Amino acid sequence: MTATTYPATVYDDGAALLRRLGSFWYQLFSDADLLEAYCASTLHVAEQTYLNHVEALNALALDTTPVWHREQWTLLPVYRSQLTAHSAAYGDGVQYGTAGLTYGGSVYRLALPTVLHAAPLIVDRIIDPTVSWYAGTHYNIIAGRMLEFLSDPFDASFATRTVTDADGEDELLLGLWVCQGDYDWKYLWRSWGYALSAYMASSDEYSEVLRSLLDVYGGTPSLAALEAMTAALAGVPLVRHASETIEAIYTRTDRKQVVTDLDVYDIAVTATPAGAVGDTLLGGTPLSTP
Repeated sequence: MTATTYPATVYDDGAALLRRLGSFWYQLFSDADLLEAYCASTLHVAEQTYLNHVEALNALALDTTPVWHREQWTLLPVYRSQLTAHSAAYGDGVQYGTAGLTYGGSVYRLALPTVLHAAPLIVDRIIDPTVSWYAGTHYNIIAGRMLEFLSDPFDASFATRTVTDADGEDELLLGLWVCQGDYDWKYLWRSWGYALSAYMASSDEYSEVLRSLLDVYGGTPSLAALEAMTAALAGVPLVRHASETIEAIYTRTDRKQVVTDLDVYDIAVTATPAGAVGDTLLGGTPLSTP
């Protein structure tokens, strides 16, 4: 079998291809930078189409069904009137030491039109961004429904323009590009949960519950399958490999982390780990007691 190489020809190298443009492009259309930006934007669309196709194929099997839909780029319009200043108060669930928060300072909240589980980066434009904001440093996502900025985005260098609302009033509009956002398209429910009459909010735990239900309904019911389903409902992770040895246990502000020789698990901060450092746990064992 002939080995596949890349790039195999000059047509696989975008920069080299641009350098070999014919005289037509140099004489009648000399703006190669604009052409490169156009080709790059076309590639982004093709890439998203490919990722959507892969997600659809993965949804054919429960073990590979994605929990979230990944969008490489999403334009999020923000009107000044939609942004509300908010001072952190007792009961808000804000952890002490949250990055970017200062004593007496305000955060700026925006209600999201769709459920956004995670987004590592927000920029002002896709190509050559000049403003880059990072999750945990510049903003946080609250329960998938609220975007909380740790400073006013209208004071940053994001592109803005003035628009006229339905009442004839002028308002400032800001455009944010969300990079690699994970959105809730309810893949698990629409592909598998409906058939089992088992609805839960999209999560890794929901995926585990569905696997356990299929084991109970489709195979021979067993104590292990029932324990796995109960642990998934309680949000307790199970040992993924045949056997793992606990190497460390860390307590964070909002969770505990159990580090083994093969994996890392998050458990509730109030939970008791199933073993101590040096203990060996067998596959399928709950990592904690709630």
